[in-house]
Amino acid sequence: MKMNASSKGTSSSRNMSLMVMVSRQSRSPMTLIVFSFLSMVVLGLVLHHFTGTLLRQHFPTQLCRRRNAAGVATSVVVAVRTKPNNDTLRQAIRDSMAHSAVHSALPWEVVFYTGYTVDIVKSRALRREVLKGDMIIAPYEASSENTIKVFIETLRWISQQCEPGLRHLVHTNDTTMVDLLTAYEYTNGLEDASDRHFHCSMVQLLPVERNPNSSNYVPEELFRDSMWPTHCEGDAFIVHAKHLKAIVLSSEAIPQYPLLGPYVTGHLPVLARLGHRNIANRTCTRRNLTSKDNRPIFIGSVTTKSLWWTRWLETLVCCQHSNKTEELAEQILRKLKFHSTD
Repeated sequence: MKMNASSKGTSSSRNMSLMVMVSRQSRSPMTLIVFSFLSMVVLGLVLHHFTGTLLRQHFPTQLCRRRNAAGVATSVVVAVRTKPNNDTLRQAIRDSMAHSAVHSALPWEVVFYTGYTVDIVKSRALRREVLKGDMIIAPYEASSENTIKVFIETLRWISQQCEPGLRHLVHTNDTTMVDLLTAYEYTNGLEDASDRHFHCSMVQLLPVERNPNSSNYVPEELFRDSMWPTHCEGDAFIVHAKHLKAIVLSSEAIPQYPLLGPYVTGHLPVLARLGHRNIANRTCTRRNLTSKDNRPIFIGSVTTKSLWWTRWLETLVCCQHSNKTEELAEQILRKLKFHSTD
């Protein structure tokens, strides 16, 4: 019993000694410094998560420097108007219209553009997404009021970055697909020297909205006429790249209002001396797979990932092609490891 008591006393003494050592060590300057440093790191990580630095602009500098499998430089840029939180649609487009298999066959680049977001969580997501090399973040907040500023900044950068090899700009949004093979055939048929047009579904004799409660309201001091000039419907149009500078310069002389169609494709062309060519029969919401002569270039209402994939495959395997586009379709399908059947 005495030995047990002695043993217990010895054990208790050791435990007390260890606790005293730990207590003394925790009060040592080095331990306090390390503890303070780790606390600051943790606090910094927490604050960065909630406040981090916003991504206020980004431009993919390698966009037009890439070449396709045949070594051909970029000749057409497809600019897709999007919103910061539409990441699901952008990925659907990357998996279809902007698939690497397409770029291997066509010297075309698809680029998304938008303004920045003040939502730190969305901004952090965009910071990761821009690493894909296909996004323009213009230095303006993404809002309806900044629609024109974001577009003009995008146009200015594309014009500067992609000269002199760029031939056409194809413009759309993230719910309107471009049948790239049909667009390729269409743009190849245009005469560069005489092409001074916006190619789109035209809108004519549309009254200017003067009701201040309307989202399309434009005051007289910004546009005096009662009718809009001829312009493109929606976001879908094609224009020759040699006119991009003139469009940008015109925007510096004409007061801006946030209506992309009337301003960019209607008002600015008046000063830039550009006209319009109506291709309403090449724009649709549902594909007409039986028509060879008027296959749609722009296909609207593509609002989900599955629709993007389905509509894109239809352009490759369900449509009649010319000899040239048939060859391109086969190249893309081989790259995808699909095989079309007669």
